[in-house]
Amino acid sequence: MAESGFINKMEIDPNEARRLKLPTTRKQQFWDLLKTQLANIFKLNMLTILIGIPFLFLVFIMFPAVTEAIGAEFDFTGNIGIGYPGTVSDKINAEISVLMRTTPLMLMMIPAIGLLGIPFAGLMYVLRNMVWGESVSVGADYLKGIKSGWKQYLVVFFVLGFVISALLMVIRMFNIQSLQGTTDFFSTAAFILSIIGMLMIAGITLYLLPMMSMYNMKLRKMIRNAGLLSLAMFPMTIGIILLTALPFILGYLFGAQFMAIMIMALIFIGVAVLMLMWTVYVQYVLDKSVNKRANNVAYKRGIYVAKDENGEEIEESKEKKAVVQKRYVNPKKKKKAEPVMNTLRENYSRDDIKKYMEEKEKFFEEIDGETEEKDGENGEE
Repeated sequence: MAESGFINKMEIDPNEARRLKLPTTRKQQFWDLLKTQLANIFKLNMLTILIGIPFLFLVFIMFPAVTEAIGAEFDFTGNIGIGYPGTVSDKINAEISVLMRTTPLMLMMIPAIGLLGIPFAGLMYVLRNMVWGESVSVGADYLKGIKSGWKQYLVVFFVLGFVISALLMVIRMFNIQSLQGTTDFFSTAAFILSIIGMLMIAGITLYLLPMMSMYNMKLRKMIRNAGLLSLAMFPMTIGIILLTALPFILGYLFGAQFMAIMIMALIFIGVAVLMLMWTVYVQYVLDKSVNKRANNVAYKRGIYVAKDENGEEIEESKEKKAVVQKRYVNPKKKKKAEPVMNTLRENYSRDDIKKYMEEKEKFFEEIDGETEEKDGENGEE
């Protein structure tokens, strides 16, 4: 989509929109932005990654290094009768050792995740401008977004860092208890609640981050609204979360090499693309559920609005039907014309006679048309 704000809420005929390939739905807008703003999306991603280096250093270097170092200290094969010193319990001991040695790193994750609020403030602000069809200057708008929203984003990401670290600790402790065979009702309940909590946090964050760049509201109200929207749109919320996790799921299924490819894609462009998907989706939900009722200026912002012949807005579900051309009808299968003659009143007027003559002429024209078609078919035979 071109870098111009004049297209906001532009009314256009659906056939014309289709011919020019203009985005009239949020799905079309997402692919249009990927195609036309790819260079800017790459710049946004690299800015975000550079500022988020402390988090990447912990996740991709420190945690794997500690795990590998501990793994080299234990023998997981057990005693197979040839003097090996290892035992089958080494896996449990190794997991306990990993938990103990990575606990300081988990505590460091809280400020590392919290500091991600600064780059995400700029990232979400620029992506919002793209979705709203506004002119974008990556450097200037990125700094403007950080300046206007860094406080709220820092608070949100610090809370996320604390909660995520705590839930991950609970999950890892349950894993050790499972290996030891010492799980009970309370540990199982804590594990299940932790999984549910992770899903709830992901759902609320999905709506909260884009909304923070769109509205100038108190953080408490936006968190409440994000929670309500995540519940109201629960199936689609789960779908977007799964799409976000898809690179990691594919990497897990296809091995370490594919995982490395997915990580490199995320580092170069993936973070901005995923956040663009979140922003477009949340804007779609707001257009559908909130903005329209409130006559919000953000309603349908950044996409063309298709209008029908009567000037009424065409819904997204009906738009494809509106642009489909009229179906071809075989003239040989047309129904025979049947005369429709209205009887004249006793006291008829000049208008009645005129109407009667028009109907008569129309009837004869239809009869003549059918006669010509039959003559043509006889001639072909």
